[in-house]
Amino acid sequence: MENNLPLKKGFLEEQDGELKIAKKGIEEVFLSNKIKKFEFLKKIKNKFFPEMKNSKKKK
Repeated sequence: MENNLPLKKGFLEEQDGELKIAKKGIEEVFLSNKIKKFEFLKKIKNKFFPEMKNSKKKK
């Protein structure tokens, strides 16, 4: 594993422009996955705890 480190460092320095674009893309994907995960958890909550879903409407 240690043998790969200098190669990766050089590769990352060469690809710095592309890396920034990729990083931005990864952040966007991460954000959309976070939103999907939240919606998924909300569906689970509503399925198993319907009383929690209704409690917000009463307030």
